[in-house]
Formats: sequence, structure tokens, C-alpha cells
Amino acid sequence: MSITASFTGSITALAVFMFVNSITPGPNNLMLLHGSIKRGFWACRFHMLGICVGVTVMLWLSYWGMAALVVSFPSIMLIIKILGTLYLL
Repeated sequence: MSITASFTGSITALAVFMFVNSITPGPNNLMLLHGSIKRGFWACRFHMLGICVGVTVMLWLSYWGMAALVVSFPSIMLIIKILGTLYLL
């Protein structure tokens, strides 16, 4: 039961992160806006594909790195939680 709940929470967090990442006006979105205004939507298709692939690779590498860190040092999860809470406050 806890594995399913944890998996569901992880998928929800991933979906929220990807949604927010796709609508925030970061450098990738601004470059796409500029390119599509200058050359059209179709000319930016490879740039859009590159952004999608890049975000996917970034997420997987981050996940693998954090998983390896937490598995190697389980006590570090408490430090991450405390620092994250302080950052949000």
C-alpha cells in the first residue's frame, strides 16, 4: 500500500513539475517564442524536440543521482527535508 501511495505521489510531483516547467517564461520558452515569431512554428520543431528530450534527460539524471545518494546515505534525507522546508519558509 505504501509503495503505491509513494509511486502515485512521485508521479503527481513529476506531472506538476513538468507542467510548471512548460508554462514558465524561462529561456527555452523565450527562445521558442522568438524563433516562432521570426520563422514560424514549423521551423522551431527541432528546438521543441530538443527541449523535451533535454528536460526528460535532466529529470532522469536528477532522479538517479538523488536515489543513489539517499540509498547510500539514508540519513541525508532528513537534511534534505529540513533544508527544503527552510527554503520554502
